[in-house]
Amino acid sequence: MSEVDEEGTRVRFHADLHELFEPKIATHHGRLVKTMGDGVLVEFHSVVDAVHCAVEVQQEKAERNAALPPEQRMVFRIGVNLGDIIVEGEDIHGDGVNIADRMQVLAEPGGIAISGTTYDQVRSKLAVGYLALGERRVKNIAEPIRVYRVVLDPAVERSTIGATRTLRAWAIPAAAMGIAVFLLAGLAWWQPWQTEDAASIAAVDTRPSLVVLPFDNLSDDKEQGYLADGITEDLTTELARIPGLFVISRNAAFTFKNRASLPSEVSTQLGVRYILEGSVRRAGPEMRINAKLIDSTTSGNVWAERLDGAWSDVFELQDKMVGEIATALKLRLVTSHQVASIAGGTNNLAAYEAYLRGRELELRERPEDWVEAVKYYERALALDRAFGNAAAALAWMYREAHWTEARSKVLGLTQDEARSKADAYFTQAAKNPSPAYYRTPHGKAEPDAKVR
Repeated sequence: MSEVDEEGTRVRFHADLHELFEPKIATHHGRLVKTMGDGVLVEFHSVVDAVHCAVEVQQEKAERNAALPPEQRMVFRIGVNLGDIIVEGEDIHGDGVNIADRMQVLAEPGGIAISGTTYDQVRSKLAVGYLALGERRVKNIAEPIRVYRVVLDPAVERSTIGATRTLRAWAIPAAAMGIAVFLLAGLAWWQPWQTEDAASIAAVDTRPSLVVLPFDNLSDDKEQGYLADGITEDLTTELARIPGLFVISRNAAFTFKNRASLPSEVSTQLGVRYILEGSVRRAGPEMRINAKLIDSTTSGNVWAERLDGAWSDVFELQDKMVGEIATALKLRLVTSHQVASIAGGTNNLAAYEAYLRGRELELRERPEDWVEAVKYYERALALDRAFGNAAAALAWMYREAHWTEARSKVLGLTQDEARSKADAYFTQAAKNPSPAYYRTPHGKAEPDAKVR
């Protein structure tokens, strides 16, 4: 939303912050610790108050959204955790904060996800129901976490539904932003991430729906899988910018990586009609991209193309694909891709390739790979100082190192040093803001959003 209309999105975000969140937080005796770009950190001294506040926020926000056109609706996810925190002055961090963040990622758009420790305290104290999702392994937390979704439906009040049922009827359409809230520490992120239950969003959206499945790497060098993954992610981002097209998130799409799936299976699980799949082959300076757009209702091809060119043409090849897909779906392409014209992008091929290598290493989630990912991101930024995506990626990695002592040690830093680096890279990313910039928790509270 920020990429399409940065100022308008900021105005709407701050209207929600000041008119909805701050009054609700105050009513339920919470404290807005800080804002972090598109996120806020909230602290409560009662876990019941935390969940009660979350419920009222989502109910009122749904009413407000009903009066707005779809493109102006901000839909939030909320995560709640009860746990210990580390207090430094007015700031808070630690695993208690991190788990709340992981909960909001597992919430549905317009919904609330809570940890098992929260559920144990509130399950009989509020007029809501719960859906048990079972134990989930979450990023940077060693032990699995019990996860529950709050159900805002009177029919299941004060009852818990087993993990095998779904809640599509309660899903709210629109791209989701995230809030995480806890007892003792509440962490809130407004972020344009979609949840794993993407089908529940797409099922109620009237726009043509599409998913970009992970492209196959057909290069002789299997280590070049990062190119296929990077092109998949870039195509997802660019197609999502086409007005009138609903595109499933990269996270949901990559659950199908290395899986042989029928179009009907993908369509059922993700709630989409169109499926873009393909492959990438690179041999020296030459590359070939094969792609086809499938209509899941017929399993027939709507569009298919083989694109040949030099690696130096990769931006133009991606641009051509986006344009032809828009034409095939009879959608209007507002502007050509032209990576350099997109804030946060680059025209430097070496910088782009270094960034893709870093991205692939970061997503492996192994400590030794984090160190290498940082090196590649730093190389990308050294090659192009205006490469906002690379600066935002570094800001995110150092922010996580600040929050997680284990990760800061792997990077050879104290948590204070990691925070300093995160703030510096975030400042640099702000000069060329990219979608990644808006997803990165800002390091410093904004003066007009602080509650005393």
